[in-house]
Amino acid sequence: MQKKTFGQRFFVLLKLVGIGAIALVLAIPLGMVRNLISERAGAKDEVVRDIARTAADAQRLVLPVMVVPYTRKWVEATETIDEKLNKKVVRVERSESGNLQFLPEQVALSTRPVLDSSKHRGLYQVLTYSAALDVKGRFAIPKDFGYVPAEGKVSWGVPVFAFGVSDPRGIKNSPLLKWGGAELPFAPGTAGDLTHLGNGISAALGGLQAGAAQDIDFSFTVEMDGMERVSFVPTGRETRVSLAADWPHPSFFGKFSPKSEVKAGKFSADWQTSFFSTNAKQAYASCVGTAKCDEFMANEFGVSFIQPANLYQQLERSTKYGFLFIGLTFAAFFLFEILKSLAVHPLQYGLVGLALAMFFVLLVSLSEHLGFAVAYAIASTACVGLLVVYLAAVLGTWQRALGIGSLLAGLYGVLFMLLKSEDYALLMGSLFLFALLAAVMVGTRRVNWYAAGPAAADAAAAPAPEGGLPA
Repeated sequence: MQKKTFGQRFFVLLKLVGIGAIALVLAIPLGMVRNLISERAGAKDEVVRDIARTAADAQRLVLPVMVVPYTRKWVEATETIDEKLNKKVVRVERSESGNLQFLPEQVALSTRPVLDSSKHRGLYQVLTYSAALDVKGRFAIPKDFGYVPAEGKVSWGVPVFAFGVSDPRGIKNSPLLKWGGAELPFAPGTAGDLTHLGNGISAALGGLQAGAAQDIDFSFTVEMDGMERVSFVPTGRETRVSLAADWPHPSFFGKFSPKSEVKAGKFSADWQTSFFSTNAKQAYASCVGTAKCDEFMANEFGVSFIQPANLYQQLERSTKYGFLFIGLTFAAFFLFEILKSLAVHPLQYGLVGLALAMFFVLLVSLSEHLGFAVAYAIASTACVGLLVVYLAAVLGTWQRALGIGSLLAGLYGVLFMLLKSEDYALLMGSLFLFALLAAVMVGTRRVNWYAAGPAAADAAAAPAPEGGLPA
Protein backbone atom coordinates (compact mmCIF):
# COMPACT_ATOMS: atom_id res chain seq x y z
CA MET A 1 0.00 0.00 0.00
CA GLN A 2 2.89 2.30 0.80
CA LYS A 3 4.38 1.60 -2.61
CA LYS A 4 1.17 2.54 -4.33
CA THR A 5 0.93 5.79 -2.35
CA PHE A 6 4.45 6.70 -3.45
CA GLY A 7 3.49 6.14 -7.09
CA GLN A 8 0.35 8.20 -6.68
CA ARG A 9 2.19 11.13 -5.15
CA PHE A 10 4.99 11.25 -7.71
CA PHE A 11 3.16 10.23 -10.88
CA VAL A 12 2.95 13.81 -12.14
CA LEU A 13 6.61 14.52 -11.38
CA LEU A 14 7.81 11.35 -13.10
CA LYS A 15 5.64 12.08 -16.12
CA LEU A 16 7.00 15.62 -16.38
CA VAL A 17 10.58 14.34 -16.17
CA GLY A 18 9.88 11.93 -19.02
CA ILE A 19 8.25 14.63 -21.15
CA GLY A 20 11.17 16.97 -20.47
CA ALA A 21 13.63 14.30 -21.57
CA ILE A 22 11.74 13.83 -24.85
CA ALA A 23 11.70 17.60 -25.39
CA LEU A 24 15.47 17.78 -24.84
CA VAL A 25 16.03 15.00 -27.38
CA LEU A 26 13.94 16.99 -29.88
CA ALA A 27 16.40 19.87 -29.47
CA ILE A 28 18.76 17.83 -31.68
CA PRO A 29 16.67 18.14 -34.89
CA LEU A 30 16.04 21.80 -34.08
CA GLY A 31 19.79 22.31 -33.84
CA MET A 32 20.24 20.58 -37.19
CA VAL A 33 17.71 22.97 -38.72
CA ARG A 34 19.67 25.95 -37.34
CA ASN A 35 22.85 24.53 -38.88
CA LEU A 36 21.01 24.19 -42.18
CA ILE A 37 19.94 27.83 -42.03
CA SER A 38 23.52 28.93 -41.28
CA GLU A 39 24.76 26.91 -44.22
CA ARG A 40 22.20 28.44 -46.59
CA ALA A 41 22.95 31.94 -45.27
CA GLY A 42 26.66 31.32 -45.90
CA ALA A 43 25.85 30.28 -49.45
CA LYS A 44 23.93 33.53 -49.92
CA ASP A 45 26.86 35.58 -48.59
CA GLU A 46 29.15 33.79 -51.03
CA VAL A 47 26.80 34.77 -53.86
CA VAL A 48 26.97 38.41 -52.70
CA ARG A 49 30.78 38.26 -52.74
CA ASP A 50 30.71 36.58 -56.15
CA ILE A 51 28.46 39.30 -57.59
CA ALA A 52 30.71 41.94 -56.01
CA ARG A 53 33.69 40.42 -57.83
CA THR A 54 31.98 40.90 -61.19
CA ALA A 55 30.06 44.13 -60.50
CA ALA A 56 30.36 47.21 -58.29
CA ASP A 57 30.57 46.58 -54.55
CA ALA A 58 29.38 48.82 -51.71
CA GLN A 59 30.70 52.32 -52.32
CA ARG A 60 32.69 54.52 -49.93
CA LEU A 61 33.21 58.06 -51.22
CA VAL A 62 35.96 60.34 -49.91
CA LEU A 63 34.91 63.90 -50.67
CA PRO A 64 37.29 66.18 -52.59
CA VAL A 65 40.81 67.24 -51.68
CA MET A 66 43.34 69.30 -53.62
CA VAL A 67 47.09 68.63 -53.72
CA VAL A 68 49.78 71.04 -54.95
CA PRO A 69 53.22 69.41 -55.52
CA TYR A 70 56.33 71.61 -55.24
CA THR A 71 60.10 71.46 -55.42
CA ARG A 72 62.27 73.86 -53.41
CA LYS A 73 65.88 74.51 -54.38
CA TRP A 74 68.43 76.44 -52.37
CA VAL A 75 72.16 76.83 -51.93
CA GLU A 76 73.67 75.72 -48.68
CA ALA A 77 76.95 77.50 -47.82
CA THR A 78 79.41 75.86 -45.44
CA GLU A 79 82.57 77.59 -44.15
CA THR A 80 85.66 75.44 -43.65
CA ILE A 81 89.31 76.04 -42.63
CA ASP A 82 92.13 74.30 -44.47
CA GLU A 83 95.52 73.17 -43.09
CA LYS A 84 97.00 76.65 -43.58
CA LEU A 85 94.17 78.16 -41.54
CA ASN A 86 92.62 79.73 -44.60
CA LYS A 87 88.85 80.08 -44.58
CA LYS A 88 86.97 78.54 -47.46
CA VAL A 89 83.27 78.66 -48.27
CA VAL A 90 81.74 75.59 -49.91
CA ARG A 91 78.39 76.06 -51.64
CA VAL A 92 76.16 73.02 -52.32
CA GLU A 93 72.86 73.15 -54.15
CA ARG A 94 70.10 71.39 -52.24
CA SER A 95 66.52 70.49 -53.19
CA GLU A 96 63.47 68.94 -51.59
CA SER A 97 60.10 67.87 -52.92
CA GLY A 98 56.79 67.95 -51.14
CA ASN A 99 53.15 68.70 -51.57
CA LEU A 100 50.59 70.95 -49.96
CA GLN A 101 47.19 69.52 -49.06
CA PHE A 102 44.03 71.62 -49.23
CA LEU A 103 40.59 70.68 -47.97
CA PRO A 104 37.55 72.56 -49.27
CA GLU A 105 35.82 75.26 -47.33
CA GLN A 106 32.42 73.93 -48.32
CA VAL A 107 31.18 70.68 -49.87
CA ALA A 108 27.59 69.75 -50.70
CA LEU A 109 26.64 66.37 -52.16
CA SER A 110 23.16 65.29 -53.12
CA THR A 111 21.95 62.05 -54.67
CA ARG A 112 18.86 59.91 -55.07
CA PRO A 113 19.82 56.25 -55.58
CA VAL A 114 17.51 54.06 -57.64
CA LEU A 115 17.39 50.62 -56.06
CA ASP A 116 17.11 47.38 -58.01
CA SER A 117 16.65 43.89 -56.57
CA SER A 118 16.74 41.98 -59.86
CA LYS A 119 20.38 40.90 -59.68
CA HIS A 120 20.50 37.28 -58.55
CA ARG A 121 22.35 34.00 -58.80
CA GLY A 122 20.23 30.87 -58.53
CA LEU A 123 17.97 31.25 -55.49
CA TYR A 124 19.76 34.29 -54.08
CA GLN A 125 19.01 37.94 -54.71
CA VAL A 126 21.20 40.99 -54.08
CA LEU A 127 20.08 44.61 -53.73
CA THR A 128 21.97 47.00 -56.03
CA TYR A 129 21.57 50.69 -56.82
CA SER A 130 22.38 53.34 -59.41
CA ALA A 131 22.99 56.91 -58.36
CA ALA A 132 23.93 60.26 -59.86
CA LEU A 133 26.09 62.19 -57.37
CA ASP A 134 25.94 65.96 -57.70
CA VAL A 135 28.95 67.42 -55.89
CA LYS A 136 29.75 71.09 -55.53
CA GLY A 137 31.76 73.28 -53.21
CA ARG A 138 34.47 75.89 -52.84
CA PHE A 139 38.20 75.98 -52.15
CA ALA A 140 39.83 78.99 -50.47
CA ILE A 141 43.39 79.12 -51.82
CA PRO A 142 45.80 81.44 -49.98
CA LYS A 143 48.42 83.62 -51.61
CA ASP A 144 51.35 81.57 -52.96
CA PHE A 145 49.45 78.49 -51.71
CA GLY A 146 50.30 79.57 -48.19
CA TYR A 147 53.94 78.51 -48.53
CA VAL A 148 56.75 81.08 -48.46
CA PRO A 149 60.10 79.46 -47.65
CA ALA A 150 62.78 81.31 -45.70
CA GLU A 151 65.28 80.71 -48.50
CA GLY A 152 65.48 79.25 -51.95
CA LYS A 153 63.16 79.15 -54.89
CA VAL A 154 59.96 77.15 -55.22
CA SER A 155 58.85 75.47 -58.43
CA TRP A 156 55.20 74.47 -58.44
CA GLY A 157 53.95 71.25 -60.02
CA VAL A 158 50.52 70.72 -61.53
CA PRO A 159 47.84 70.86 -58.80
CA VAL A 160 45.55 67.82 -58.56
CA PHE A 161 41.86 67.66 -57.61
CA ALA A 162 41.00 64.18 -56.24
CA PHE A 163 37.76 62.39 -55.32
CA GLY A 164 37.84 58.95 -53.69
CA VAL A 165 35.58 56.12 -54.93
CA SER A 166 36.20 52.76 -53.30
CA ASP A 167 35.10 50.72 -56.32
CA PRO A 168 35.63 52.74 -59.54
CA ARG A 169 34.16 49.89 -61.60
CA GLY A 170 30.80 51.38 -60.68
CA ILE A 171 31.49 54.72 -62.42
CA LYS A 172 29.29 54.83 -65.54
CA ASN A 173 29.96 58.24 -67.08
CA SER A 174 32.98 60.35 -68.00
CA PRO A 175 32.64 63.14 -65.45
CA LEU A 176 33.86 66.68 -66.09
CA LEU A 177 35.08 68.99 -63.34
CA LYS A 178 33.77 72.53 -63.54
CA TRP A 179 36.61 74.48 -61.93
CA GLY A 180 35.99 78.19 -61.89
CA GLY A 181 35.10 78.91 -65.49
CA ALA A 182 36.85 75.87 -67.00
CA GLU A 183 35.76 72.29 -67.66
CA LEU A 184 38.45 69.72 -66.94
CA PRO A 185 38.31 65.96 -67.62
CA PHE A 186 38.78 63.46 -64.81
CA ALA A 187 41.34 60.68 -65.11
CA PRO A 188 41.44 57.34 -63.24
CA GLY A 189 43.27 57.29 -59.91
CA THR A 190 43.71 59.77 -57.06
CA ALA A 191 47.40 60.65 -57.49
CA GLY A 192 48.57 57.77 -55.36
CA ASP A 193 50.93 58.73 -52.54
CA LEU A 194 50.01 62.39 -52.91
CA THR A 195 46.52 61.84 -51.47
CA HIS A 196 46.35 58.35 -49.91
CA LEU A 197 42.68 58.20 -50.89
CA GLY A 198 42.97 54.81 -52.56
CA ASN A 199 40.80 54.31 -55.63
CA GLY A 200 38.93 57.13 -57.32
CA ILE A 201 39.30 59.85 -59.91
CA SER A 202 41.37 63.03 -60.24
CA ALA A 203 41.73 66.07 -62.49
CA ALA A 204 44.85 68.09 -63.27
CA LEU A 205 44.33 71.79 -62.48
CA GLY A 206 46.78 73.05 -65.09
CA GLY A 207 45.55 76.63 -65.05
CA LEU A 208 45.94 77.12 -61.31
CA GLN A 209 48.96 79.31 -60.53
CA ALA A 210 50.51 80.69 -57.38
CA GLY A 211 49.81 84.33 -56.74
CA ALA A 212 47.01 86.24 -55.05
CA ALA A 213 44.55 84.55 -52.72
CA GLN A 214 41.43 83.30 -54.49
CA ASP A 215 38.19 81.43 -53.91
CA ILE A 216 37.31 78.89 -56.60
CA ASP A 217 33.98 77.11 -56.95
CA PHE A 218 33.79 73.58 -58.30
CA SER A 219 31.10 71.11 -59.29
CA PHE A 220 30.80 67.76 -61.05
CA THR A 221 28.40 64.84 -61.46
CA VAL A 222 29.35 61.18 -61.16
CA GLU A 223 26.99 58.43 -62.24
CA MET A 224 27.78 55.17 -60.50
CA ASP A 225 26.48 51.79 -59.42
CA GLY A 226 26.89 50.10 -56.06
CA MET A 227 25.60 47.33 -53.85
CA GLU A 228 23.66 47.38 -50.59
CA ARG A 229 25.25 50.46 -48.99
CA VAL A 230 26.88 53.82 -49.67
CA SER A 231 29.02 55.89 -47.30
CA PHE A 232 30.90 59.19 -47.24
CA VAL A 233 34.07 60.55 -45.63
CA PRO A 234 33.74 64.34 -45.12
CA THR A 235 36.61 66.67 -45.99
CA GLY A 236 35.11 70.17 -45.99
CA ARG A 237 35.26 72.78 -43.28
CA GLU A 238 31.52 72.51 -43.73
CA THR A 239 30.16 69.35 -45.36
CA ARG A 240 26.56 68.57 -46.18
CA VAL A 241 25.29 65.32 -47.70
CA SER A 242 21.65 64.94 -48.78
CA LEU A 243 20.36 61.53 -49.78
CA ALA A 244 16.87 60.27 -50.60
CA ALA A 245 15.56 56.99 -52.02
CA ASP A 246 12.39 55.01 -52.53
CA TRP A 247 13.21 52.52 -49.79
CA PRO A 248 11.29 52.03 -46.53
CA HIS A 249 14.07 50.43 -44.45
CA PRO A 250 17.25 52.56 -44.34
CA SER A 251 19.87 51.69 -41.74
CA PHE A 252 22.07 54.69 -40.92
CA PHE A 253 25.56 54.06 -39.58
CA GLY A 254 28.81 55.84 -38.85
CA LYS A 255 30.10 58.58 -36.63
CA PHE A 256 27.36 61.11 -37.41
CA SER A 257 23.58 60.76 -37.33
CA PRO A 258 21.46 62.42 -40.00
CA LYS A 259 18.25 64.36 -39.81
CA SER A 260 16.03 61.79 -41.44
CA GLU A 261 12.42 61.16 -42.37
CA VAL A 262 10.85 57.86 -43.40
CA LYS A 263 7.30 57.73 -44.71
CA ALA A 264 5.21 56.24 -47.51
CA GLY A 265 7.94 53.78 -48.47
CA LYS A 266 10.55 56.51 -48.94
CA PHE A 267 13.26 58.13 -46.85
CA SER A 268 15.38 61.27 -46.89
CA ALA A 269 18.47 62.01 -44.82
CA ASP A 270 20.72 65.05 -44.33
CA TRP A 271 24.14 64.95 -42.68
CA GLN A 272 26.02 68.10 -41.75
CA THR A 273 29.57 68.19 -40.32
CA SER A 274 32.27 70.75 -39.61
CA PHE A 275 35.99 70.78 -38.87
CA PHE A 276 35.09 71.01 -35.19
CA SER A 277 33.27 67.66 -35.27
CA THR A 278 35.52 65.79 -37.71
CA ASN A 279 39.01 67.18 -37.02
CA ALA A 280 39.42 66.39 -40.71
CA LYS A 281 42.29 68.82 -41.36
CA GLN A 282 44.62 67.33 -38.75
CA ALA A 283 43.46 63.76 -39.43
CA TYR A 284 44.07 64.10 -43.16
CA ALA A 285 47.49 65.71 -42.61
CA SER A 286 48.41 62.70 -40.46
CA CYS A 287 47.07 60.36 -43.14
CA VAL A 288 49.29 61.94 -45.82
CA GLY A 289 52.34 62.31 -43.59
CA THR A 290 52.36 58.83 -42.03
CA ALA A 291 50.11 56.80 -44.38
CA LYS A 292 48.04 55.89 -41.30
CA CYS A 293 44.56 56.95 -42.28
CA ASP A 294 42.38 55.19 -39.69
CA GLU A 295 41.57 58.43 -37.85
CA PHE A 296 40.62 60.19 -41.07
CA MET A 297 38.46 57.31 -42.35
CA ALA A 298 36.79 57.00 -38.93
CA ASN A 299 34.65 60.03 -39.88
CA GLU A 300 32.75 57.80 -42.34
CA PHE A 301 28.95 57.83 -42.29
CA GLY A 302 26.27 56.48 -44.60
CA VAL A 303 23.27 54.25 -45.11
CA SER A 304 22.65 50.56 -45.77
CA PHE A 305 19.68 49.55 -47.89
CA ILE A 306 18.51 46.52 -45.96
CA GLN A 307 15.43 44.46 -45.35
CA PRO A 308 14.27 44.89 -41.73
CA ALA A 309 14.95 41.19 -41.27
CA ASN A 310 16.17 39.28 -44.29
CA LEU A 311 15.05 35.77 -45.09
CA TYR A 312 17.74 33.91 -43.16
CA GLN A 313 17.48 36.23 -40.18
CA GLN A 314 13.75 35.50 -40.06
CA LEU A 315 14.36 31.77 -40.38
CA GLU A 316 16.97 31.83 -37.63
CA ARG A 317 14.68 33.81 -35.37
CA SER A 318 11.83 31.37 -36.03
CA THR A 319 13.89 28.36 -34.90
CA LYS A 320 14.60 30.08 -31.60
CA TYR A 321 10.89 29.67 -30.86
CA GLY A 322 10.93 25.97 -31.80
CA PHE A 323 11.47 24.77 -28.24
CA LEU A 324 8.63 27.02 -27.10
CA PHE A 325 6.31 25.35 -29.64
CA ILE A 326 7.26 21.88 -28.46
CA GLY A 327 6.98 22.85 -24.81
CA LEU A 328 3.55 24.45 -25.14
CA THR A 329 2.20 21.57 -27.23
CA PHE A 330 3.49 19.01 -24.74
CA ALA A 331 1.97 21.07 -21.93
CA ALA A 332 -1.41 20.97 -23.66
CA PHE A 333 -1.10 17.18 -24.07
CA PHE A 334 -0.20 16.81 -20.44
CA LEU A 335 -3.19 18.87 -19.30
CA PHE A 336 -5.52 16.78 -21.46
CA GLU A 337 -3.93 13.64 -20.03
CA ILE A 338 -4.36 14.77 -16.43
CA LEU A 339 -7.70 16.58 -16.61
CA LYS A 340 -9.43 14.15 -18.98
CA SER A 341 -7.87 10.98 -17.57
CA LEU A 342 -6.20 10.07 -20.85
CA ALA A 343 -3.07 8.00 -21.29
CA VAL A 344 -0.66 9.48 -23.88
CA HIS A 345 2.34 7.29 -24.65
CA PRO A 346 5.85 8.89 -24.69
CA LEU A 347 6.26 7.71 -28.28
CA GLN A 348 3.21 9.77 -29.22
CA TYR A 349 4.78 12.80 -27.56
CA GLY A 350 7.92 12.18 -29.63
CA LEU A 351 6.06 11.85 -32.95
CA VAL A 352 4.17 15.09 -32.33
CA GLY A 353 7.46 16.83 -31.45
CA LEU A 354 9.06 15.60 -34.70
CA ALA A 355 6.08 16.94 -36.66
CA LEU A 356 6.62 20.33 -35.03
CA ALA A 357 10.34 20.21 -35.90
CA MET A 358 9.45 19.28 -39.48
CA PHE A 359 7.60 22.61 -39.76
CA PHE A 360 10.94 24.44 -39.66
CA VAL A 361 12.48 22.19 -42.32
CA LEU A 362 9.51 22.87 -44.60
CA LEU A 363 9.75 26.59 -43.85
CA VAL A 364 13.43 26.76 -44.85
CA SER A 365 13.03 24.75 -48.06
CA LEU A 366 9.85 26.49 -49.24
CA SER A 367 10.85 30.06 -48.33
CA GLU A 368 13.83 30.08 -50.72
CA HIS A 369 11.41 29.51 -53.60
CA LEU A 370 8.12 31.11 -52.52
CA GLY A 371 9.11 33.83 -50.06
CA PHE A 372 8.82 33.76 -46.30
CA ALA A 373 5.13 34.64 -45.86
CA VAL A 374 3.78 32.10 -48.40
CA ALA A 375 6.14 29.38 -47.16
CA TYR A 376 5.10 30.06 -43.58
CA ALA A 377 1.41 29.72 -44.45
CA ILE A 378 1.94 26.44 -46.32
CA ALA A 379 4.24 24.87 -43.71
CA SER A 380 2.07 25.83 -40.73
CA THR A 381 -1.15 24.65 -42.45
CA ALA A 382 0.44 21.31 -43.37
CA CYS A 383 1.75 20.70 -39.84
CA VAL A 384 -1.48 21.70 -38.10
CA GLY A 385 -3.51 19.50 -40.48
CA LEU A 386 -1.22 16.50 -39.89
CA LEU A 387 -1.37 16.89 -36.12
CA VAL A 388 -5.15 17.28 -36.02
CA VAL A 389 -5.63 14.04 -37.98
CA TYR A 390 -3.14 12.20 -35.76
CA LEU A 391 -4.42 13.61 -32.46
CA ALA A 392 -8.02 12.73 -33.24
CA ALA A 393 -7.02 9.11 -32.64
CA VAL A 394 -4.61 9.83 -29.77
CA LEU A 395 -7.01 12.01 -27.77
CA GLY A 396 -10.10 10.02 -28.60
CA THR A 397 -12.27 12.75 -30.20
CA TRP A 398 -12.11 15.22 -33.05
CA GLN A 399 -13.15 18.00 -30.66
CA ARG A 400 -10.00 17.59 -28.56
CA ALA A 401 -7.82 17.32 -31.67
CA LEU A 402 -9.35 20.47 -33.11
CA GLY A 403 -8.77 22.21 -29.78
CA ILE A 404 -5.05 21.37 -29.94
CA GLY A 405 -5.05 22.35 -33.62
CA SER A 406 -6.59 25.73 -32.78
CA LEU A 407 -3.94 26.24 -30.10
CA LEU A 408 -1.15 25.47 -32.59
CA ALA A 409 -2.71 27.71 -35.26
CA GLY A 410 -2.80 30.53 -32.70
CA LEU A 411 0.84 29.88 -31.80
CA TYR A 412 1.88 30.01 -35.46
CA GLY A 413 -0.04 33.26 -35.89
CA VAL A 414 1.62 34.84 -32.86
CA LEU A 415 5.05 33.65 -34.02
CA PHE A 416 4.50 35.17 -37.46
CA MET A 417 3.63 38.55 -35.91
CA LEU A 418 6.73 38.36 -33.70
CA LEU A 419 8.94 37.60 -36.71
CA LYS A 420 7.49 40.50 -38.71
CA SER A 421 7.71 42.97 -35.86
CA GLU A 422 11.06 44.63 -35.14
CA ASP A 423 10.32 47.27 -32.55
CA TYR A 424 7.64 45.42 -30.57
CA ALA A 425 8.77 41.77 -30.79
CA LEU A 426 9.97 41.60 -27.17
CA LEU A 427 6.89 43.39 -25.83
CA MET A 428 4.47 41.21 -27.81
CA GLY A 429 6.29 38.01 -26.87
CA SER A 430 6.41 38.79 -23.16
CA LEU A 431 2.71 39.78 -23.07
CA PHE A 432 1.74 36.59 -24.93
CA LEU A 433 3.72 34.33 -22.59
CA PHE A 434 2.31 36.11 -19.55
CA ALA A 435 -1.25 35.70 -20.83
CA LEU A 436 -0.61 32.01 -21.59
CA LEU A 437 0.88 31.38 -18.17
CA ALA A 438 -2.02 33.20 -16.51
CA ALA A 439 -4.55 31.08 -18.44
CA VAL A 440 -2.84 27.84 -17.37
CA MET A 441 -2.59 28.93 -13.74
CA VAL A 442 -6.21 30.04 -13.57
CA GLY A 443 -7.45 26.94 -15.39
CA THR A 444 -5.59 24.54 -13.08
CA ARG A 445 -5.87 26.41 -9.82
CA ARG A 446 -8.27 23.83 -8.32
CA VAL A 447 -6.41 20.72 -9.52
CA ASN A 448 -5.09 18.41 -6.79
CA TRP A 449 -1.83 17.43 -8.44
CA TYR A 450 -1.11 14.66 -5.88
CA ALA A 451 -4.39 13.03 -6.83
CA ALA A 452 -4.24 13.83 -10.54
CA GLY A 453 -2.36 10.79 -11.75
CA PRO A 454 -3.78 7.72 -10.03
CA ALA A 455 -7.23 7.84 -11.58
CA ALA A 456 -5.78 7.92 -15.08
CA ALA A 457 -3.19 5.32 -14.19
CA ASP A 458 -5.75 2.97 -12.60
CA ALA A 459 -8.19 3.48 -15.45
CA ALA A 460 -5.52 2.60 -17.98
CA ALA A 461 -4.41 -0.46 -15.98
CA ALA A 462 -7.89 -1.80 -15.16
CA PRO A 463 -8.87 -4.99 -17.05
CA ALA A 464 -11.60 -4.67 -19.60
CA PRO A 465 -15.00 -6.07 -18.63
CA GLU A 466 -15.94 -9.31 -20.29
CA GLY A 467 -17.57 -8.89 -23.65
CA GLY A 468 -16.87 -5.20 -23.98
CA LEU A 469 -14.31 -2.38 -24.34
CA PRO A 470 -12.45 -0.76 -21.43
CA ALA A 471 -14.66 1.69 -19.53
